[in-house]
Amino acid sequence: CIEIILEKKRFVSHFETFKTHDYFSKISDNANDLITLFKRHDQLKSARVSKELGTLKAMMNAMSEAVILVNADKIVTHINHQAEKQFGLISGEIIGQLISRNISNDLILSLLEKVLKQDVKVTESPVTLKNGSEMLLSLFPIKNRDLKITRVVIYLAKPENTTSESY
Repeated sequence: CIEIILEKKRFVSHFETFKTHDYFSKISDNANDLITLFKRHDQLKSARVSKELGTLKAMMNAMSEAVILVNADKIVTHINHQAEKQFGLISGEIIGQLISRNISNDLILSLLEKVLKQDVKVTESPVTLKNGSEMLLSLFPIKNRDLKITRVVIYLAKPENTTSESY
């Protein structure tokens, strides 16, 4: 019987460097805690982004000018009510679509292409919309930290009345 105990001790002594089940259980618990922490962080980030998007939409819809945000692939990501009205669109109809699918104004599309390819701004270019209204068109590239264009703001404003009356 003593030989069996000694044999068992020798056998166990070869594996002393291996950690116990408790050790691996603690590692697993810590990993689960980290995953939970990361998930919570993502949830908070998502909530913050949602709030910022809500603020952006509210600001855009409060403007009297037409504003469209297009990504580098010419997909419309945001549009305000005034732009939908100017182009005769149903609310939300153009979001996620290529801009050329719903807006067929050659000047707008060609200037968008120019902004994306040549990295230039376009300011107050006169344009006539399909509904006959005269507008001033401006396009502004938005860049990321690497200075790559990620979005373009398309801004349409009514021209100011250039005739002023003197009293």
